[in-house]
Amino acid sequence: FQAGGLEDLVTPFDIVSLCHVLEHVPDPIRFLSSVKELLGHEGTLLIQVPNLEDNPFDLFVVDHCSHFQPRDLIDLLPCAGFRAELVATDWIDKEITFLPTPDQTKTSLEDKSLAPPRLAALRNRLDRVQEMASQAKAVVDKGHAGIFGTAVAAVWLDQETECGSAFFVDEDPGRIGKIFLGREIIHPKKIPAGADILVPFRRSVAKRIISRIGHTGIACHVLTPD
Repeated sequence: FQAGGLEDLVTPFDIVSLCHVLEHVPDPIRFLSSVKELLGHEGTLLIQVPNLEDNPFDLFVVDHCSHFQPRDLIDLLPCAGFRAELVATDWIDKEITFLPTPDQTKTSLEDKSLAPPRLAALRNRLDRVQEMASQAKAVVDKGHAGIFGTAVAAVWLDQETECGSAFFVDEDPGRIGKIFLGREIIHPKKIPAGADILVPFRRSVAKRIISRIGHTGIACHVLTPD
């Protein structure tokens, strides 16, 4: 086992795995260029990063320096001397998996047009996120609202609604009954009648959640950027 910077590693490796690493790196092109030097002949590189297309709430993870959609990495890899041999978004939910192959040529990121449509799509998504925050605040301000989940999206939503929710809801037995951000995490069956529940998930996931937790007397509000 070795810990340290890439410059401390000298032995060529047959496999280099970067699972949930690249999004934490300030300069991914320089980092990947250094990784390439560590790969042995016919070495394999595995990259997995969160998929911003599937999980826009990843924007609120404060220690993520970069946020990737599949096309972003396809354009970025040649700048570090790789080509995207395999790209998969269905191996792991909300993840992008890449198996890049070392290439002899490098391109410049300047050669890759950061297409205005992509920038516009990102701005639209950010605008939608802000709309979601306003919608959630209006629900919470009515009183007696809860948030489903205790992950990144729930924390963000709680901050945007000025910590006004009365409780959190979770299906994880290890979380139910505990205190989260100063409020209790309750089982879906314990949601009080008349409560409003904010569900900050992708629409397809939110529908499955509501089918499990929805019951007469509560109102579920899906907040999704898709």
